[in-house]
Amino acid sequence: MARLYATLADLYARFGEAEINEVADTDATHTPAPELIGRALADAGGEIDAALYGRYRLPIARVPVILTRIACELAHEALYNSKVPEVVKDRAKWAREMLRMLANGTLALDLEAAGDDAAGGLVEMVTGRARSPFASPHVKPRRRT
Repeated sequence: MARLYATLADLYARFGEAEINEVADTDATHTPAPELIGRALADAGGEIDAALYGRYRLPIARVPVILTRIACELAHEALYNSKVPEVVKDRAKWAREMLRMLANGTLALDLEAAGDDAAGGLVEMVTGRARSPFASPHVKPRRRT
């Protein structure tokens, strides 16, 4: 079974209770169908696990914030049974692109820092650049003597 990287509370926090209840309501009660929410979150978790498999040791002990966001975007798209709004498609496409970059090493999860609450699920961009991206190209680095 795939790991759940997000919860119903995460979906509510990101998209609003009214939005989630509307798209996950299968019986006109204005409440989300638990099996539909569970399946959407499990499918998102499976997609994340597939992307991270082989690059990271699974299951990840503490889920970085970026993976929760990705899971929410993928689950949100999955909750629509038809006529997915463009903004939802675009956000799911972004999530899949992030997973592709994590899978090929362009982005890296800072899992060592995940045990530290101050880390906040950082993601490192790997570009092969020798200098800091924050250094000015017009200033030469000082040499220590």
